[in-house]
Amino acid sequence: LAANKQLERLPSCATCATPGCCSQMVLLTLFEATVLARRLLQTGRDTPGLRRHLGQLGREQDQLGRHGWWRQAKPCPLLKQGRCSVYDVRPVMCRAHFAWSEPRLCQPPESHTITTVEMVGVGRALVQINAEMSEQLDLGYEFFYAGNLPRMLVLGLRLLDFDGEDGGRYLKKQKFMTHAEMIEWFGRAAAPEKTAVQ
Repeated sequence: LAANKQLERLPSCATCATPGCCSQMVLLTLFEATVLARRLLQTGRDTPGLRRHLGQLGREQDQLGRHGWWRQAKPCPLLKQGRCSVYDVRPVMCRAHFAWSEPRLCQPPESHTITTVEMVGVGRALVQINAEMSEQLDLGYEFFYAGNLPRMLVLGLRLLDFDGEDGGRYLKKQKFMTHAEMIEWFGRAAAPEKTAVQ
């Protein structure tokens, strides 16, 4: 009963008028990138202009890092009129952004103390997705095949341009996270119950 009452207090993405969560840097796996890329293709949104825009955002995120990007207060490129345009296929990281606090406290670039909901198993889920994708594409297990959302989404779109083995060769030329970098990412993301958003 107490858990149900807590869930009733949980702000919903469907009713949030100020989606501050959607200004965070999101880690996207290669598998998720291909799912999102397919959605953009199916809905006619894959254009040279979009790819250039995503490429620029990806470079900015790589340069600024997570906290620097948060301070930029730039919304996710997949938002349309303040709502997620790919909500049903949104990344695991997006599914894991839950807070008990009022949405107004989650707005960049301010720093507030917010109460987060710890999502057990998100890291494990991403590792499992990575392992399955690595095996299917014969990529090996040296890297965690993920990166920031804009950069990975461009990679997913380019990957869909290739046929078979050409895609595999293309991927092997790309830079991905090492497992140590992935552990560092999740180590920094692991938040206590009360976290200062920076």
